[in-house]
Amino acid sequence: MAVRGASAGATIAGRLATARRRDVVGRHVELGLIRELLGQEDRRLVALFLHGPGGIGKTTVVQAAADLAEDAGRTAVQLDGRAIERSRLGFRAAVAEALALPADTPDPLLTADTVLLIDTFEAIAALETWLRREFLPAQAAGALLIAAGRMPPEPGWRTDPGWQSLTRAVALRNLDPAEAQELLRSRAVPDELVDELAAATHGHPLAIVVAADLVAHGDGAGGRLSARDLAAHPDLTAALLARFVDEVDEPRQRQALQLLAHTRRVDRALVRRVLSLTAEDADDVLGWLRARPYVTAGPEGLWMHDVARDALDRDLQWRDREGYTDLHRRVRAVIVERAERGSEREQQHAFTDLLFLHRNNPAAAGLHAFESLGAGLTRRATAADAHLLATLAAGSGVPGHEQRVRHWHAVEPTAFLVHEDGAGRPLGFIPYIRLDRTSAPQRAADPAASWIWDELLPSLRPPRPGEPVLYAVDAVGEGGEGHDDGYGPVTDMHATASLSAWMLPKLGWAVIATRREAFWAPMWTYIGFSRLGGISVDGHDVAVWGWDFARTSFAEWLEALAVTEVGGESPRIPRAPVALSAPDFADAVRRALREVRRPDQLERSPLVASRLVGSCEGDRLPGAVLAARIAQAVAALGDTARDERCRRALDRTYLRPAPTQEAAAEVLGLPFSTYRRHLADGLERLVEVLWSWELYGPPPLSTASEQ
Repeated sequence: MAVRGASAGATIAGRLATARRRDVVGRHVELGLIRELLGQEDRRLVALFLHGPGGIGKTTVVQAAADLAEDAGRTAVQLDGRAIERSRLGFRAAVAEALALPADTPDPLLTADTVLLIDTFEAIAALETWLRREFLPAQAAGALLIAAGRMPPEPGWRTDPGWQSLTRAVALRNLDPAEAQELLRSRAVPDELVDELAAATHGHPLAIVVAADLVAHGDGAGGRLSARDLAAHPDLTAALLARFVDEVDEPRQRQALQLLAHTRRVDRALVRRVLSLTAEDADDVLGWLRARPYVTAGPEGLWMHDVARDALDRDLQWRDREGYTDLHRRVRAVIVERAERGSEREQQHAFTDLLFLHRNNPAAAGLHAFESLGAGLTRRATAADAHLLATLAAGSGVPGHEQRVRHWHAVEPTAFLVHEDGAGRPLGFIPYIRLDRTSAPQRAADPAASWIWDELLPSLRPPRPGEPVLYAVDAVGEGGEGHDDGYGPVTDMHATASLSAWMLPKLGWAVIATRREAFWAPMWTYIGFSRLGGISVDGHDVAVWGWDFARTSFAEWLEALAVTEVGGESPRIPRAPVALSAPDFADAVRRALREVRRPDQLERSPLVASRLVGSCEGDRLPGAVLAARIAQAVAALGDTARDERCRRALDRTYLRPAPTQEAAAEVLGLPFSTYRRHLADGLERLVEVLWSWELYGPPPLSTASEQ
């Protein structure tokens, strides 16, 4: 408790006030409001409430407010709610003691120039109604209450017709990037760490102060910690957790906090299913979560402030890795199910939630703006969007893109997915053309599309009749977003829109053509896509990346991505089986035949990474599986007399070889020239069978063919 007046400037208290003023960073809006209130002669406001989560800087603002009151010639009385007895008499006694008045002094205790400042106001929440109805009305006109606590003031302050105009509540938020950087520099943090630490701490004042202290002490071995190490440091996590979860008593509440910390947002269904609660219990948990000062409610549910979320999530990951992984699995299962069963709009929300689960992977940290996920929406374009799309394309800086966009929009308007912010302002777009439905003249207007359809895909795996093939050309964001401005909200919307597009039933190839390969390659590499080739168009290099969902389905690919979502490891997406061109495949078959009786040598064949081998399960060596697959194909050549001759020639040359080809011809009772003709036919037929299996899937591997 303290009382400070105009004479305090001649004391050590005055020097402390001066030091605090120098150290206060940011909070210009809040302190400006307090200056305005203190300078008003008519004292229009009676109560100002500052609220926010632990460590957000409430105490700093209260102390600064006391200094401002002193500067304004008013008497500042500072109290801490934790030191006040939770009774009416106890409160009055604390105020009287701070003012050096007898405990039984009648009202008004506060004079017209008194500013009563109460920190940790939540500690005396039980007295809030009495303060509003009895204590404050009895004080002298002009007195001002400034209260700081974790929770907003109770609704009575807003609903009472008299108090509505005399009360104001201000939520304290994290410092903005510039303020966070200023605070870090004031704490002597090296310049090379300032930007990264400002981002890693999300501008949370306590996180900044603790991180700066850790910088000063190094890692205990004379080394310097990186910004990422500092953000995850156990000392920082512990300091933040003490502010966020000290009021958590029930295990179910802690589980709910852990769930909210791990996800982008929670709603009733997610809480109920992940925590295995009844609908009634889920509502109770949601109500409790909503009352936390670091939790915000919105149209999509509840979400947690960044610093609280990161601290809680890191703590669970550190303390209980198995429990953390299990929580992630249960959350992910609900999100994926929502994506599979929901409407197009619900899919967007679900895939945004799924993308958020990648935030702890270092490889994803620079690819997505996780703090702003869900800030916009994506819709399908219409015929009326032609001018809008052309305008955005013209501003992208991609050569010839406006013409391509105009062309493809005329062909398939709804193939374009338009990104908009919350106000409906267009931000960018990405097209996914059904290339399998286009005509040759339509593709001719886009040389990359013609080359992909006529040359590239046939050399890898020709699309089957009726199989969907999605073709995307350079995604565009307003002002060149996704080009020179780096990854951000628009590229994140590209990512979630792509996930929705790739859910297309029976989808085969998904290919993306770009003139900005250097920009997009890290993102495509992260999700497992491969570079399929490139072509020069009008003097500009066009790179083509893609994935064959006919070989590895969307569900399998999405499940494989789960390994990148936990553990902070580099992505390990299993590749789809290698797609050799038809000539390369035939050459590989001929070379494999020479080693078919030596499975150890077949381990080096490119065919061991093909669909022929990849479709087999078990612990057999790939070379042995490939040898068995070749034998199976020889046996499956057919039932015609020609097929039988081919089969016998292949068998006695490769599977049960004679010492020489001349000897093989003799065993078969054929002239050597006839034997050679049958062998050539057999090789051609064998390649045809194996290529068909490679394209459309091989039959089960029989026991006989394995032996």
